[in-house]
Amino acid sequence: MENYDLVTLAIDEIVDDGIVLETDPVMVASRVSKAPAQDAPNMKNIDLSEQGIQNLWEFGKKQGMEFVRRNL
Repeated sequence: MENYDLVTLAIDEIVDDGIVLETDPVMVASRVSKAPAQDAPNMKNIDLSEQGIQNLWEFGKKQGMEFVRRNL
């Protein structure tokens, strides 16, 4: 279960709507490989204050409204 996300991404890269799109394992692996740990986002930079959460909520609300407008 540790690498389930990578397996599902690999399957998604290989098959689309039941059609095999990619068979080169090097290409598939390059698209689904995990990023090095040093490139992972640092949790210390996330603003979890009340204002930070409010900003996140407003941003999400705005993005959701724009998505709905574009897709109606």
